[in-house]
Amino acid sequence: MEETGEQEEEQRQLLLHTLNRLWSHYLQTSDSETEAEAKTEDDNQAASVKEHWLWLLLYNFQFLDDQTLQNAQFHSNFNQLPEELCSYLLAQVYQIISAAKRSQDSESEQQDKCIKQLRKQHNLAQLILSTPSDCNKILALRTFLTNGLGQHLLGFLLRVQIKHIASQKSLCQLCINLFPNCKWSAENPALKSLTSITQFIGSFHLNSQRSKARKQQQQIQQQFQQQQQQQHVQFSNEIQQSFDQFRAATKTSDELALLLIQLLTRCIDAEQEPQLSVTVHNFALGHLCQNCVDDANDEIIKFELLQLIAHCVNSFYVNVLDFNSNFSQLLYALAANRRSSLLSHGILYLMFGTLHNLVEHGAQQLEQLDVKHFDSCFDVLQEAAATTTTTCTSSLLFLHIYKLLLRLTDHLSRQEQQQQCLMESSNSSALAKQPPHRHKRQRHSQLHCTERSLSCYFQGKLYQLLPCLPPELQEHSVRSLMRTGSCCCHYNAINYATCLRLATQLSGSYQKCAYKFLHYNVLHTIFVKRSPQHCGVCEEKLKSPAFHSQLLGIYKDNYRALLNDSYSSMLLFLKHLKHIAYLLSYDLSAGILAEVVLPIFRQYKSDIKGNLVNKLPRLQILGKLDSYRVLHECLSIFVMYLSDIRLVKAFYNEENIGHMQDLLTIPELQRGVCDLIKVGIDNIAFLGDNSQEQFALSRRLIQLQLNSSDRASKLFQALLQKCAKRSQVKFWLDEASNTALLEGHKPVDILYITALQWTLNYELLKTSQLFYNEFAKIYSIPVEMTVDGDENENVEEKMEKEEELQLRHGDKTIIDILKLNYNALSCFLMLPKAAISTTATTTTTHNNKNNNNDALSNTAQQGHKFIGR
Repeated sequence: MEETGEQEEEQRQLLLHTLNRLWSHYLQTSDSETEAEAKTEDDNQAASVKEHWLWLLLYNFQFLDDQTLQNAQFHSNFNQLPEELCSYLLAQVYQIISAAKRSQDSESEQQDKCIKQLRKQHNLAQLILSTPSDCNKILALRTFLTNGLGQHLLGFLLRVQIKHIASQKSLCQLCINLFPNCKWSAENPALKSLTSITQFIGSFHLNSQRSKARKQQQQIQQQFQQQQQQQHVQFSNEIQQSFDQFRAATKTSDELALLLIQLLTRCIDAEQEPQLSVTVHNFALGHLCQNCVDDANDEIIKFELLQLIAHCVNSFYVNVLDFNSNFSQLLYALAANRRSSLLSHGILYLMFGTLHNLVEHGAQQLEQLDVKHFDSCFDVLQEAAATTTTTCTSSLLFLHIYKLLLRLTDHLSRQEQQQQCLMESSNSSALAKQPPHRHKRQRHSQLHCTERSLSCYFQGKLYQLLPCLPPELQEHSVRSLMRTGSCCCHYNAINYATCLRLATQLSGSYQKCAYKFLHYNVLHTIFVKRSPQHCGVCEEKLKSPAFHSQLLGIYKDNYRALLNDSYSSMLLFLKHLKHIAYLLSYDLSAGILAEVVLPIFRQYKSDIKGNLVNKLPRLQILGKLDSYRVLHECLSIFVMYLSDIRLVKAFYNEENIGHMQDLLTIPELQRGVCDLIKVGIDNIAFLGDNSQEQFALSRRLIQLQLNSSDRASKLFQALLQKCAKRSQVKFWLDEASNTALLEGHKPVDILYITALQWTLNYELLKTSQLFYNEFAKIYSIPVEMTVDGDENENVEEKMEKEEELQLRHGDKTIIDILKLNYNALSCFLMLPKAAISTTATTTTTHNNKNNNNDALSNTAQQGHKFIGR
């Protein structure tokens, strides 16, 4: 390996020595040419000798690697080489044009003086503009650039550092004038793409005020610069081994076009002069608009022109007036290249990127931009989003365009929100009296549509694109909507249906984002939040029954699709319905409760109906836990929506109470059923359509709770009976306790439901006089008879005949309650001291009965250990 490295170093030094000698011969020939020019003798001979040394110099130069080109030794020895060869190229072009001119007409003495002055000022490229075009000149230039020395000179200038060239402006003007306007080669082989999508995106500088985005942009630019330094023009780096092959090499018009574009890009990056960038920008944009894309080579060349435009825009500031003036040309270029998704998307990226930088700079007078001009831009995006057969490159560019649009819309919205807040604070004196928010993160100010603004227009177009986007971009959109929201005029039924459909189809975290957007942005804005100006759009939606019915129809359509979907999606959907309960109007709440939640509840209850009918043991139906979670959410929704007492009368009927009775046998659902029982008993006055139906329903609910709590007590007594046989602990037990009741029940479930049922009894005894009277009758506690009890005595007797399992008056005594309290206290005292101390710090004791119920709940954690004793 060391020998190979030494040989390579020797070869590199030998090559540098050869180049140094050739460079010396070239310089000597140049000096002799100057003298010959003064004596006007042997001009042709000196020029041919100089050209000979230049051919040899360029032939050997192709063997230099890029590392050597960056070497300090090379720069010190060949510092004047780039400038000299650039001047030689300009002079050769001048001679070709002059020779063509002299073939038609002799030059005047005044023109000769002018030309000599231009040569001294390194402005020889301007001669092409001042010289009339003719066939001889065109053919001579083509031969020089494709078959002669010109192609090698351009390739040399592309490899060296442009900063060593003093006449960069003349070189740029020369490249512009030499650029092929048409294909003149008989055959044009397929070109290889020089710029990837990532490099094109990195070449355009996006301004950002946020530090995170700015760092990401800097990293992209650094990667692009590194790739640009490592990138070589492949057709110019094809090394010709023999000198004859080197002299016979040719270039096609397409290859020459790529070479000139690359050279212009290098000059723009090195010069950083706004005026030069504007000139090159107009040239590239003009060629981009000229003709349509006929083959793959045209697409590659035009994409390189797009990258050249991106480099030019980075070098000068574009204000609103400049953007308006260039916008028509960009639209024309978009129409000319619409058949190519790569070019059309690249043009859109430059347009939206330039507008993004304008907004970031805080440009004023954005209202001068006509939003209708963007319609054709979004038509292209709409076609691309609806097309399924897209290439990887076009889809990647579309991805970056859409992300750029989200950022642009975000910035526009924030600016308008700031302006709106200033207007509200100046117009409303009440805002100054409001206490400051204590939240760490304050939600954005809601935009209300006062006029057709730029941000409102972009938001509307993004909503139209949303259904056609791939899932990745839909996730980005949902996150952006949750963060900044949108103008209130876009909170309509169509967009609501789109967002709700996304909320049921995306991944879990983004489903939550979509539901939060619908909750905190859309519904909260319409039903709760009010702007100081009293937005007419929101007021109309709030009072519109048609809009409410549309929302209800949207929820109905989506829940049907979720019935066959995963349990997680259904759970998130039901949680969303629960969280928005406080926002909805009565008609919308009633519709969701009756036409959405209740059908879901019945569907999932039917899934576990076989377990309830066949009385399967609890340990054999654990696979139904997902259905239990859905049913639990449904029960929670019932409780939330029944806070509106107008819904109580419609909900509590024989069918729904029957559902509640069926679910009381499932420990996971007892909390929700108990809450529903409490709501019904606390609102007895609103049950039924008449007094007789009211008494029947209220007694049904009370009897359901008393039977459930009695069943829990029997299970608890049976559990203690079983424990007493295995330990020496003494409980207050009944001799007739049946331990067969424990089959299929977990000890922890028994302890939980007993504590839950008797806690509910305690709460109802404090809040409901009717429940207190029924409880006192069952447990033989003296109580004064009420008037309602006397009037409904006949109805009560009929109810007792119909229900065989219900408790009757006098079936229990106070001893049963004392026995339950004693056993609960005994279980509590059996807990370890650490558990007792934890319970003492987290539980507030109100009285003896409530304390024992809390003890049952804590004892549930020790259920399995307790049985093992």
